This record gives sequence, C-alpha cells and structure tokens, in this order.
Amino acid sequence: MKYVIATFIMCMVCCVAWSQQYINSRLSEFEKLDAEHASEEKLVASGNRFLAQLYSDEFIDEPIQFDSVDTLRMNVYYWGAELMYDHQEYAEAVRLGTKAVPMFRDDDISDLHSDCCSILAIANVRLGRFDDAAVYAKQCYGIDVKVGDHYRIASSLNTLAAIYMSARQPELAEQYVMRGIDECGKIDNPGFMAILKGMASEVYHRQGRDSLSLEYADEALTIEQQLDRKGKIAIRQAQRASALIGLHRYDEALQALSDAIPQFRTDGNEQSLGIADIQMGHLLLARQQHGEAVGYLAEAIDIFGRHHDLYNESAAQKAMAEALRYENPSEALTHLERYNQLHDSIYDSETGLLLSQYHANYDVEQLQEALTRERAHNSHLYIYIAVALIVVVVLAILTYRSSLRRRRRMYRELGRRLKEAESNKSVSQADGGTPTGSEQESATPAVQGRDAASAFLLRITEVVNKEMESGDISVASIATALGLSPYQLRQQLDETVGMKPQEFIQGLRMQRACELFRTQPHLTINEVAYRCGYEDKSNFTRAFKRVFGQTPSEFFRATEE
Repeated sequence: MKYVIATFIMCMVCCVAWSQQYINSRLSEFEKLDAEHASEEKLVASGNRFLAQLYSDEFIDEPIQFDSVDTLRMNVYYWGAELMYDHQEYAEAVRLGTKAVPMFRDDDISDLHSDCCSILAIANVRLGRFDDAAVYAKQCYGIDVKVGDHYRIASSLNTLAAIYMSARQPELAEQYVMRGIDECGKIDNPGFMAILKGMASEVYHRQGRDSLSLEYADEALTIEQQLDRKGKIAIRQAQRASALIGLHRYDEALQALSDAIPQFRTDGNEQSLGIADIQMGHLLLARQQHGEAVGYLAEAIDIFGRHHDLYNESAAQKAMAEALRYENPSEALTHLERYNQLHDSIYDSETGLLLSQYHANYDVEQLQEALTRERAHNSHLYIYIAVALIVVVVLAILTYRSSLRRRRRMYRELGRRLKEAESNKSVSQADGGTPTGSEQESATPAVQGRDAASAFLLRITEVVNKEMESGDISVASIATALGLSPYQLRQQLDETVGMKPQEFIQGLRMQRACELFRTQPHLTINEVAYRCGYEDKSNFTRAFKRVFGQTPSEFFRATEE
C-alpha cells in the first residue's frame, strides 16, 4: 500500500511541476523574444499564448488577447507578476512587476496600475526589502490621491504605516496612520476608522508609548462593540493586550487574550490567532511560565510556517528559543538558528536596523556545544524532513488550485439555482400563490423537495443580503435568523446547493457587486465594496478578480459599453 501512495504522490509532483514548468516556459519565451527585439508579430503571438495558458489553467476566468504590442507587453508582465506572487515566488513577482510598472503612463490611474504597485509593495515586504516596498506603496497612494477617493487614500496610508512598522520605523508609521485617520474622518466609515485606530495602537506600542497605545485600542474596541462585530472585537482585544503587556498589567492582558483567542478559533482566523499566540507566549514568559508559553508559540510557528509568513514566524521562533533556553537547550538552538535564518532573509537590505541585541541574550556557543553530539546521530533526519516538506508544499499547491476551480464552478451553479428559485416563485404566484393542502398532498415528493429547497434558498439569500452591509456576517447570526442551529444551517446548505456557509456568502457578495455595477453606475468601487461587506477595497478587488477574471473597474467599464 505504501508503494501505491508513494507512486501517487510522485505522479502529483510530476503533474504540478510539469504544469508550472510549461506556463513558465511560455513566459520565458516571451521575455526572450522581447529581449531580442523580435518582430511585433512574434511578440503578439507569444504573449497571447501565455495569456491563453493562464486561461487554460483557470488562473484567469476570461480569455485575454491583445493586438497592440505595448498593451500586450504591459499585461504579460503584470499577469506574470500576479502568477509568481500567487505561487509565492516573491523575487520573480518583483522582477516581473518592476518591468510592468514603467509601461503604465504617468497619468494612468487605472486599477491595473494600482494593483501592480500593490503586488510590488507586498512582495518586497515578504522579501524584507522595506525601502522598495515603501516606494511602490507610495505610488499606490499617488494614484489614489489623483482619484480623490478618501477611503482609498486612507487605505494606502494604512498600508504605508504597516510597511514602516515592519521595517522597524514606527515614527514614520505614526505619520502615515495619523494622516489616514484624518482622511477617514472625511467619510462615514466607522468600521475602517476602527482599523486605523487599531493600527495607531500598534504603532504607539512599538514606540514604547503604551498608555497612548491603550487609548487608541480602547477607542477602536468601542467602535467595534457599537457595530457588534465579534471577530473585529477580538482583534481589538488582542491589540489592547499588547499595550497592557507593555504597561505590565498582566492580569488584564491575560483576560483580553483569553477573550480573543477562542473567537479567533471559532472564526478560523489563523493570522490573528497566530499573532495572539505570540502575545500570549510573551505574556507567559514575562510571568516565568515558560512551559505554558511553549504550547502557544508552537501553534504560532505552525500557522506562520504554513502560510509562509516569514515576518511573524521570525517573532515566534525568537520567543520559542527563549522559552526553551533552560529546559531544552538543544531544541532552543534549533529555533534560534531558524530565527537567524529568517532574520537574515528578511532584513538583509535594511540599513542600520539589524536586530543584533538578541544575540547577546543567548550564549550561542554554549548551546552549540550542548547539541554537537545530538547532531552526529540525527543527520539523516534532515533528509526525511526535507522530503516531507516538499510533499507538503506540492499537496498544498494542488489543493489550492483545485479549490479555486471548484469555487468558480459552485458560484456559476449558485447563480443558476437562484434564478431557478425565483422562477419557481413567480410561477407559484402566477398560479394563485401557496398551494392548498390537497395540492401539496397530490404533489410528488420530488416536486415538494424542489419547492422546499427553492424556498430555503430564497429565504437565506434574503437574510444574507440584509446583513451584508454590516460587514460582519456570521454563520451564527444567519442560523439564528432562520431559526436553525449552525450545524443545521451547514447541513441544509450542503443538501441544497452543496456549499459551505462562507462559500455561499462569498457567492452572494459577488453577485450583489455585479448587480450594483449594472443598476447603480453612479456608485464608486469603494461604495460597492462596502455595500458587499468589504472594508478593504484591495481585498474586494482580489476576490472579484479571482471569481470573474477581471477587476471591478474593468467589469464596470464593460457594463457601460
């Protein structure tokens, strides 16, 4: 049996590798022709082959072709950057995105231009190139200023604040987040104001100004409580905990994290859960509870390792080394070495901000001596671990791509089922409304089941649409409105449309976005995003593109034409 499984895994590895190699060869072919200044005919043919392959692999949902070389070149390098970012090949994403950006006109304020700068900003953060990340984030900001949309401006300023926070420059981060708060004050969006004040709390905590940090965290928490957004309340509680730890108010910090962590688990919010685990680890270390800290830090390392979040994994590895220093020096050194690897990878281009102080806290040579004999007997273990990691990565890629294809098919089927349910309702009303008792009894079980499914589908759609603008739709609240338990809701949705609640909600959000674009063309993209439950326009844009293969702006222009 084990040989069958091994063969199956190897086949999957080969298939994924072949698919990626093939599409990469298409991109390499175009780059080679472009570098050789090939004829316009050859460039157009090669570039369109690459874009067609993206469509064939379902990376984009609609076929894209261009006749103009300049427009084609810009799109090939942009989509190449998107592809590499999606594959988490951040260096390649930066290389290709850097080629695409100069091809946009200086007066171009399109979403494509902004998205390209956004990819470059985020990919550079992943690579630890914070100065470059800030350059592209500022370009995004410049585009948003030209548009004149206060929400987009505030969002870009928040991104800049996050970059400078990651780059250990909280003074600069403070300037951007304060300007973001001012911009957000010009519009009525309390939910995003809470996000900005939460960022301000983190900035002041990083500066060591924890009293001020706690003030902003409390303000953000008050807004979230007024909006009754349980998931966001948990995030603000975690931000409060950071300030409280800095103020040595450990009991209050413990209570805040104890309230937040279960909510993160319930919501499946692994990013926030991992960060809260690190906070809990630091809190327990401060209270000399090293053994209890290990469990939380191990979970954080697992989460950020799986999500390739080098920045947060580095923080978790550092805290874990401290937690294990006395009880298990050999394992502590393993985590310390991993921390150093991540540290060097992330901050190799940062000037004057390398974290050398941490090395003074650990006697690396002493720990190395404790591990020398252990390594001699376990060298073969590293080979097994490497092979296992490769298999895990390959399976993750396969699962991710399969999930994208399945989700797109489900959303198309959902649209069809909703139209069918509306049609059944219209027919029923035209025939005289609700069937009488005798009519219901004479109906076949199949007809009764179909009518019940249609009624349920229309009812849950009504509930979700009603709650959508709050931006805090939860499975629990929908179930309560329908008089069901969360388990019953999931079961009935699965039986009716074969979807999970969150997939169903996402499908309705996308359909509502399309409907708003068609029927209310005066609305801005940010207003549409907000009405569909998205506070972050970039998240809305990416979700929309993943489903429809084009940005909201491109979809909007198509509806106008």
